[in-house]
Amino acid sequence: MESIVEKNGLEISLLYKMILIRVFENEISRRKMQREIYGMAHCACGQEAVAVGLCSALQKEDYVVSTHRPHGHAIAKGVDIKKIAAEIMGKGVGTNNGKGGSMHIVDPELGLIMSTGIVGSGIPVACGAAFSAKYKKDGKVACVFFGDGAANEGVFHECLNISAVWKLPIIFVLEDNGLAVTTKTKNTSACLDYIALASAYGIKGELVDGQDIENVHKAAKESVMYVKSKGLPILIQAKTIRFNEHAEGEYYWEIRKTGYRSLEKLEEDKISRCPIRIYSNKLIERKLITEKNLKELEERAYMEVQESFDYATQAAEPEIGKAFQDVYKGRE
Repeated sequence: MESIVEKNGLEISLLYKMILIRVFENEISRRKMQREIYGMAHCACGQEAVAVGLCSALQKEDYVVSTHRPHGHAIAKGVDIKKIAAEIMGKGVGTNNGKGGSMHIVDPELGLIMSTGIVGSGIPVACGAAFSAKYKKDGKVACVFFGDGAANEGVFHECLNISAVWKLPIIFVLEDNGLAVTTKTKNTSACLDYIALASAYGIKGELVDGQDIENVHKAAKESVMYVKSKGLPILIQAKTIRFNEHAEGEYYWEIRKTGYRSLEKLEEDKISRCPIRIYSNKLIERKLITEKNLKELEERAYMEVQESFDYATQAAEPEIGKAFQDVYKGRE
């Protein structure tokens, strides 16, 4: 009998990718706390439906520009998790040869052209990718993810404007978790309705429940069709919840003590608003999977993640002689 893991249906694929991202990031969190990972690491637990829902609607060649929380976007776009784990562990076989770390996962062959720790800096890069697609008439779409903090950067408004003027094939995806580190968006933004904001630039927008992957995926597919057929930009505002703190490690627990949000409400959301729980319950109700199938998917994800970090742990450190390779133009 065919294993539930081996089935290639869309529903199973969406669910498994969300589970894989959650397990992978939980392992990052654990290893960061044990000081096995150098540098900052930011997880997007609770926001998996946005990454998977969007990327599953894109083609392999379509461009994706990510943020300082790139693991979910990378996995959803199909990047090898062994290479992602190796990059996070600073190993030479990582996606960036061990030079980028957690915040700079890339794989140009799969369209993931940039992940950046500089808030908002990926938005103009995505516009550039969209312009190249329009110029070459190759049918590609650019999709850029950004958060609430980036939406307050001037470059966001500039890019909304120029994408509308130049009619760029780009999907702006605001992962709206209501926070910029510990600052609530409502305390810094006069306008919380980014659909209305986009309309000021003549850009169509759509508000989606970022905890419901079916809602996200439907909006993503429609947005891709709109961008490709109309040759116009679009904005998706995905209301979501960041389950973890801003960054992992000892910093995680220090920031948790500040009381900037209700931990009681957060624990309730982890149960009632978990995108994995919401979708798996729907599939069980529809008799597309069973509790046993769900357990099988979870076990497969744990095994895959463990294999990826075993690979990363055993991999060689970057060669010292290649320290400046790919850093300075013309420098070998």
